[in-house]
Amino acid sequence: MVPIWAHRTHEKSEYVRFLSSMPLVHDVQLRCPIMRLGFVGLILGLLPCPVFSQVRSANGPVVNAAVGYSYLDVSLARNSRVGLNGADTNLSVDFRSQFGLKLDIGYARGSNVLGSGRHADVLSYLAGPVVYPIHHRKWTAYAEGLVGAARVTGPIPSANGFLGAYVNKLAWVLGGGLEYDLSSSWAFRAGPQYLHTKFFITPTRIGGQNNLRVVAEIVHCFGGRRR
Repeated sequence: MVPIWAHRTHEKSEYVRFLSSMPLVHDVQLRCPIMRLGFVGLILGLLPCPVFSQVRSANGPVVNAAVGYSYLDVSLARNSRVGLNGADTNLSVDFRSQFGLKLDIGYARGSNVLGSGRHADVLSYLAGPVVYPIHHRKWTAYAEGLVGAARVTGPIPSANGFLGAYVNKLAWVLGGGLEYDLSSSWAFRAGPQYLHTKFFITPTRIGGQNNLRVVAEIVHCFGGRRR
């Protein structure tokens, strides 16, 4: 008579031989589509974050921030023009390689304008579309049309000398220029602009001003350029 424990030992040995005859785990993964998809998902999950940020920057909006020098030739009095120096900063979002939206803030100032002993300054805050019609290697041409307001401060000639005043009215810009890529994230931009503002023509009358502004800026692109 064979003991019961001998039967159990025989069954265990048969079960071990059955397990050893099964294919390896990697063979099962290669044959099963669901496991292959899970394996690919695991690999993608281990990839570094910059890989996904580059994909997003290539397909989504591109954000550019710029700051630089601004020169403004402004008409403060009849037949009299004044040169002001200052800074310009802007933030733009490019939705495609040829179109974007821009928010621009500029400030320029001059002292003792027209020999009045008073200063003059122009603070503008504008927004609008910007287009990039031409791309050639590292060069990009751009054009923009911005609308907003400007606060103009300066002296007003009068019979008793100069009076100080300021006006905060509607303003708009038409301009363009060239942008040169220094690297994948940095660029240099420069160009002329026509800036229309309003100020006192006489002590009792406000009229339009035809001003010329020239800007030169350093641009930083967050996430890399798409153009």
